[in-house]
Amino acid sequence: MSPREARAATFLSGFGLKVEKVAEGATKTADFRVTASDQFDFHGEVKAIEGPGQDKPMTWDSICNRIGSDIRKAVAQFDAVNPSHSAPNVLIFLAEDMRIHWRLMKDFFEGKIEIEGQTIADLTRHRFGRVRQALPVVDLFILLDTGDNLTLFFTGSDPTFLPKLATLFNLRVETEA
Repeated sequence: MSPREARAATFLSGFGLKVEKVAEGATKTADFRVTASDQFDFHGEVKAIEGPGQDKPMTWDSICNRIGSDIRKAVAQFDAVNPSHSAPNVLIFLAEDMRIHWRLMKDFFEGKIEIEGQTIADLTRHRFGRVRQALPVVDLFILLDTGDNLTLFFTGSDPTFLPKLATLFNLRVETEA
């Protein structure tokens, strides 16, 4: 297990989940099969988001291109082990630069950077471009920033998975009546 996979496995284990490394083969697959105590399981893939380095400026285009590329690669890996999408797919992003945090991911998913109601950067080509078809394959995006602070983004692609995934990560889900 790589150091990045070990970091993700430690995080998941902290929620009482059993993390099994999927054996490497000729075809790239998801990194983990994760099982809860009630035998509910999901597939997990780990991707690192590396910045340009502390002494270099970070551009939105390069980071968003990287995130989109990682999502597309992860979807191919999920498809190799879960082609019918019968279990949830969870993509775990590990931030390796302190400037990569929840806000960057929120901006990516919304397709824009907005400050005080003003759009200062348009990210729609990243959000609605080549990654658009891949997003529904991932049921939950997890971001662990450099301080291991957790941010979760649920896609809602399969609403039957949402309550269970939320419960696994100690979240309460409210639905409209």
